[in-house]
Amino acid sequence: MAENLVIESPDFDRIEAGDPRATRDGIFLLWAVLNDEVKKRIRQIREAKNLTDGGVQQVAFTVDQHNYDPGKGRVILSTGATAITISGLAEGTDGRLIVVHVVGSGTITLADDSASSFAENRLLTSTGADVALATDQTAALQYLNSRWRMWAW
Repeated sequence: MAENLVIESPDFDRIEAGDPRATRDGIFLLWAVLNDEVKKRIRQIREAKNLTDGGVQQVAFTVDQHNYDPGKGRVILSTGATAITISGLAEGTDGRLIVVHVVGSGTITLADDSASSFAENRLLTSTGADVALATDQTAALQYLNSRWRMWAW
């Protein structure tokens, strides 16, 4: 069913009078509404699952990343020795959360609102300036209002 449909109530007087057609129409209406509600809930569960699936993605970056696509990853574990800059992340969906953690010796700089990435993929840091993550440092980025926003601790 379309979301903008107006559903009229069944003709209860005809149902009470024993009209089989009105009873059938009323049951069909209930079935259609319940079926539509189940589809909506399944879609919401699927969307929520997509926000959290993916696990840890170990990456040894060697070049700067513009519009980097983390796939379904939730955690980007940087294992490389090269200092790089990330200016944007692709696949932004409102509410999606990605954690960037550096375990290698290469620093990752999160570029604030850099034109090197598409507008919808850009990062907004908590400081309003580029943020450098060294070994054993972490940043959380959440996609809200068409931008990746860094959480501050």
